[in-house]
Amino acid sequence: MSWIFRIFFGIIGLCIIIAALYGLRNLLAREQSCKAVVKQRSKKLFPVSYGGKRRDRSECKVTFLLADSQKELTFDVKEKLYDQLPRGAVGTLTWKGSWLRDFRTE
Repeated sequence: MSWIFRIFFGIIGLCIIIAALYGLRNLLAREQSCKAVVKQRSKKLFPVSYGGKRRDRSECKVTFLLADSQKELTFDVKEKLYDQLPRGAVGTLTWKGSWLRDFRTE
């Protein structure tokens, strides 16, 4: 029966190591900046209830098309920024690893 606990805690340990490596990779990446266009936006709503109160959670993603390399980058963004970025907006995108730092429209 103790082998179940070893497997369980081994999987949890592996998940912690993967999350730490992901964060370290983003932390050590250099900051980049480039002209970009908002290509696509997506928003998903997840219904969440706490007791008698309903508090929906939303997940917002924005896909940018880089002007220099025609490469697409997708970032998770806060709802406030999502509402400010219409499709087709042109500006300067700044990112570090897989973290969006800033997008300034022109």
